[in-house]
Amino acid sequence: IKGFDVNTMVGMTLLFEGSKETADRDQRAIHAIAATHAYIRDFVMNYYFLCDSFETAVPWSNVPAFIAGVRAEIEAVAASNRVEVKPIVMCRVTQVYETGACVYVYYGVNFFGVDDPLQLFFSIEQACVEVMLRHGAALSHHHGIGKHRKKWLPHVISTPSLRMIEGIKRAIDPTNVFATNNIIDT
Repeated sequence: IKGFDVNTMVGMTLLFEGSKETADRDQRAIHAIAATHAYIRDFVMNYYFLCDSFETAVPWSNVPAFIAGVRAEIEAVAASNRVEVKPIVMCRVTQVYETGACVYVYYGVNFFGVDDPLQLFFSIEQACVEVMLRHGAALSHHHGIGKHRKKWLPHVISTPSLRMIEGIKRAIDPTNVFATNNIIDT
């Protein structure tokens, strides 16, 4: 399909190691290869494949239950939206700390026959955030809360903390140059 052999396609995460020169050389080579196969997202969307990833920080005692919960919720949301093929859900721990771990979640759902794929995406997002909240996970480890998770911020930090963030924003950006509305409305 479109020059791709779907039986040999693979997704990957790369880490470039070695000297700076070696890592830079290898990264340039991979970017050149990737540029010849750009827009894979559009390709998979043509075949009704919705995918996303998110990261969070989870206390060690909750990591196994969090991963099981995310998998179960994504599968349940997919089933309730008449998704016929079981979703792909993968997790990995990328950073470890004394108190917990950064967990990345990657998922893919075939949305063929789904009436409202965007609603499916938002339902999965809602379910995943609810799992995060149940297991004491952060809304984000390092990617940031963003506009689509901002509504859950009052569930994880107090009103005084939100007011403190607003005060800092006003103090360092009095002319509202950074009016992104990612965490607070400006």
